Amino acid sequence: MEWLLAAPPLLGLGLVMGFSPTLYGFSLHALAAGRAGAVRWMSMGLLAASTLLVVLFQFVDPQNLMRVLKGRIDAFLLTRWVDLGAAVLLGVCGVVLLVLDRNDRTRPPKGHRPTPVTHQGRRAFGFGFANTLIGFSGVATMYVVGRVASGVSPHLWLRALAYLVFVIALVGPYLLAAWAWVRYPRFAEKATAGYERLLHRDLRTPIAILILVVALAFALTGLWPRSVA
Repeated sequence: MEWLLAAPPLLGLGLVMGFSPTLYGFSLHALAAGRAGAVRWMSMGLLAASTLLVVLFQFVDPQNLMRVLKGRIDAFLLTRWVDLGAAVLLGVCGVVLLVLDRNDRTRPPKGHRPTPVTHQGRRAFGFGFANTLIGFSGVATMYVVGRVASGVSPHLWLRALAYLVFVIALVGPYLLAAWAWVRYPRFAEKATAGYERLLHRDLRTPIAILILVVALAFALTGLWPRSVA
């Protein structure tokens, strides 16, 4: 009964853990280049890193570390210099992007050769593995997955079965996309054509403007008077 109750949240956690614009972009780029195998390797890297975190959290409780660091982290994040530093960094990036875009527009157009795609299996595996470990959201998600799977049963095989539900939701969409890309070539051709059109669009100016808007928001946050508790 506990296994059935744990299945829906594990499916949801798998979809959340697998959702990544970076991984989606990697997969689309690899599929458009005819490298469906790279998506499979990337999925294996994603699975390996997630499993590593689940096993690690069976022996280490990150809540103990968070109790020790919580006060320091809160004090650091509430410092106005963090917001002002982010504003300066984003502002510089936005200005540089605008300048580069303007310089490219004034130069005579050159013929562009397509960049070869080198998504070997080892690199794709490492990409999926690193993307899982970098950041706090993935680590926190896997901690919850471990707690949910551990609560299913004291028996290891039932925990593994519950974790399998999570795995299906985690890598299933990527493996299904790789399979469909090869199985339905007409769909793949249309998707590749749309991806190529998107690649040839120059989006640097709107992206630079968006970055500058975010930089302004950070600056206003940093300059806004704060009450001291």
